[in-house]
Amino acid sequence: MSERRIAEFSDYDSMIEAMRQRLVEINITHTTFERLAGWPAGLCGKVFGDAQVKKLGPRTLAEAFEVLAIKAVIVEDAEAAARMADRWEERVRADYNAVRTASVGKTTINRMLPVISTEMQKRSRETYSSKKNAPMRRRVARTAARARWKSKRKVRKAKPAKLPHPTVQPSIV
Repeated sequence: MSERRIAEFSDYDSMIEAMRQRLVEINITHTTFERLAGWPAGLCGKVFGDAQVKKLGPRTLAEAFEVLAIKAVIVEDAEAAARMADRWEERVRADYNAVRTASVGKTTINRMLPVISTEMQKRSRETYSSKKNAPMRRRVARTAARARWKSKRKVRKAKPAKLPHPTVQPSIV
């Protein structure tokens, strides 16, 4: 079976327009499209509607292509290539397989430090626990339980804060 050229596009909006035209051409409803694509109800209108409230991601794009029975082919645009050729910088062959290294900024380190710290503490506890025998684990658990109960007793024994005396005391009738 020969392939038929349905549309040509070079940006997202024109791709969506081509997909809308294909949807009209095959004459199926949005509900049918959503059922076939496995999309939630209403998503088709949000993607293909004029407002385009939602955008197609990698997964939903593949599902839409499947339902519409279309595929994308990348072809060089000769006019654009002629306009851009003098701006392109050639890559040095050694850069193709170079190992990419990047320094980590302070913001990233500060953001990741709590996560890394928590993970290290967890692993340390697991290692420490695995090296203890049953009597040692029991003693540690007992000490921890006593500390918890002691702090709860202190909270219970604490006296409630005194309220300031009102200038006028309510009378009981």
